[in-house]
Amino acid sequence: MKLHFFLTFFLFTLFFSCKKDVSLRKESDLYNQIKSFDSIAATDRAKANFISDKAFDEIKRDTSNILLLKAYYYKTRIEIIEGNIEQTGTYAQQALDIAKKLNEEQLINQLYIVLGNYYVQKNEYSKAATVYLKAQNYFEQKNDIENLSALYNAMGIFYFETGDLQNSRNYFDKTYSIYNQIGNVRGKGLYYANVGNIYMITEDYSKALEYQERALKNFEEIKDSVSMASCMINISNIETNQKNYEEALVVLNKALDIAEKGDNSRLKERILLNYSIIYTSKGDLVKASDYVNSHIVYAKESDYPRGIMDGYRQLALILDKKEDFKNSATYLKRYYKLKDSIYGYEVKQRIEELKWSNEFEKSKMESELLKSKYDIEKERSTSLLFLSLLVIFTSVLVISLGWLLYRNKKKNLKLIEIDNERLHEKIELERIKTEKEKAENDLLKVKADRQLLELESKNREITSMSLQLLAKNKIMSQISKVIDKKKKSTEEIEAELKSILFQNQNQEKDWEQFKEVFENIHPGFYEKLKKKYPQLTATDCRICAYIRIRMSLNEVAGLMNISLQSLHTSRYRIRKKLKLDTDINLDDFILNFEL
Repeated sequence: MKLHFFLTFFLFTLFFSCKKDVSLRKESDLYNQIKSFDSIAATDRAKANFISDKAFDEIKRDTSNILLLKAYYYKTRIEIIEGNIEQTGTYAQQALDIAKKLNEEQLINQLYIVLGNYYVQKNEYSKAATVYLKAQNYFEQKNDIENLSALYNAMGIFYFETGDLQNSRNYFDKTYSIYNQIGNVRGKGLYYANVGNIYMITEDYSKALEYQERALKNFEEIKDSVSMASCMINISNIETNQKNYEEALVVLNKALDIAEKGDNSRLKERILLNYSIIYTSKGDLVKASDYVNSHIVYAKESDYPRGIMDGYRQLALILDKKEDFKNSATYLKRYYKLKDSIYGYEVKQRIEELKWSNEFEKSKMESELLKSKYDIEKERSTSLLFLSLLVIFTSVLVISLGWLLYRNKKKNLKLIEIDNERLHEKIELERIKTEKEKAENDLLKVKADRQLLELESKNREITSMSLQLLAKNKIMSQISKVIDKKKKSTEEIEAELKSILFQNQNQEKDWEQFKEVFENIHPGFYEKLKKKYPQLTATDCRICAYIRIRMSLNEVAGLMNISLQSLHTSRYRIRKKLKLDTDINLDDFILNFEL
């Protein structure tokens, strides 16, 4: 009992001495639902739209923060897929505000990526850099490869748009490593398309076309129509740069069909600009002007500065070819003014400041992390020392208790051994007593058997004597009657005496007298023997009766007035009629015959 208490106390103390603060991220149900929606949105746009619409129906009845967050997030993903830039930013910001209220860090940083993409589309690169760097710090700390792949892809596009092709390629390569590891077909398609764009900027058109065709194959495999159209636009650009105008138009027409079916403004804006570039190169300046003006309208409606800027440059080029140098200069001036606002020195300086600020924050965090690790290690060393002392103290106590238990156990074993010896002695006495009782019983049985034999012998003697007395009394009675007849002559008396002697020699009458006496001693013997063995004759039954009263063979032969040989023959026949085996004694069978 003491040992049990001590061990319980020891384990309790050990638990608290070794207790450490382990922080594990448990994904909420909300996060799991959103993660599931992302998977559906990537493969089944119709189903994703249905889920999004259903979520908006729910918030009409219940405006809880969780339902609002789900609805705005779903809508954000749908708008991204459909290319509605303005709506993407609105819904993403609403979702972010609610996620911050609910302290859903995972979703907050996912929405930072979405907002970063929105800011890149709006050419607000300093804002994009701010949210991207926040998300990068969080997801790299968590080693969340799924979200890191999306973030690295977004940052690759960010650096591509700002003209930093080296950093752009580095981030795209990081995304490919993750996409290849997790087997993401769409992700690898995005990688091929983005790297293809880098090769196009560096005028390596053969590689650019090779990568865009790889990307198109991946997007066709998963039936991602928006990405397919975007890829076709890139292929059209490559063909245009190589002066393959007809091939460029064919591919561009296919992209336009997809954009119109999906009513995607961003794709249409890009396609119109590419039409203008192709027709400018072909010398059809009227068509080129129409397409670029439509492009500028779409870009302004979408509030896409980069699209407006590209439209001004293209329009200036067309006017220059028309020799309308004044208007060409006007649009060229607008182009550079807008470009400076987007890519100017201040913007690049702000991006660098953010970049270095983030590096400083990371270094500060790493320093704090190292300090925290040092404190933890110090605390762990103290705990380990305490634990070691506790283990040593406990070990001494356990050994002491073990020795005490061993000594008590040894003492108990000795007592048990003495008890066992006493028990063995008691068992031995009981055994001797039992054997003595058995011997006495056997002796009583022998005595009983002997008395039974003596009784049977006396019964036989009594039977024999009874028969003799009966015969004697009968003769004497008959003789007395003859003698009492005084009137008769001596000759008559002699004749009657001879007659009496003759009659008493009749065995049948003697047998009847014997049978009468025998039945008194052994009632039912003849009846049962005859019933069980009807094949036995009267003589056979008579011999069996003599055997029953244990008469010797000579006595039986004398009574029956036959020889011993004849008696043996009769016994043999009786055995056959009783169907006795050779190993069964006839006398034993008759003596043991159940009445």
